[in-house]
Amino acid sequence: MKKLELVSHLRLLLIIGFIAITAPTLSVTDALAQSSTELETLLKDHVKKRLDLTADEAADFWPAYTDYRREKAAISTNKEYSALERKEKMQTLESTYMEKFKSILPDGKVELLYKAEEEFKQILIKTLEKAN
Repeated sequence: MKKLELVSHLRLLLIIGFIAITAPTLSVTDALAQSSTELETLLKDHVKKRLDLTADEAADFWPAYTDYRREKAAISTNKEYSALERKEKMQTLESTYMEKFKSILPDGKVELLYKAEEEFKQILIKTLEKAN
């Protein structure tokens, strides 16, 4: 296992441990919000390492990516949407931001972005499985 992956795994385990320890003292909403913020930070760190952006790319990419993640979270958590509406809104969001990312980054880095997000999901799943 690579050193960076090991560090990421350990950070995830610490987050999970923190949630387990503080859950009785924090409200569920507070614990989830805190862990969500920490996971977003870990995801952004992972993406940053994988994409190796130039200064110009980073200046345009990070604000767009932050907006994308915020909008994605808003759609995911909106209880007013049916499952179909949520799926349609996600597809529209993905399409919109893919075009935006393509206008900022070379195609190879856009592909790497989606691979990095998928890698992060897999790391998170494996870390959670090991924790159980």
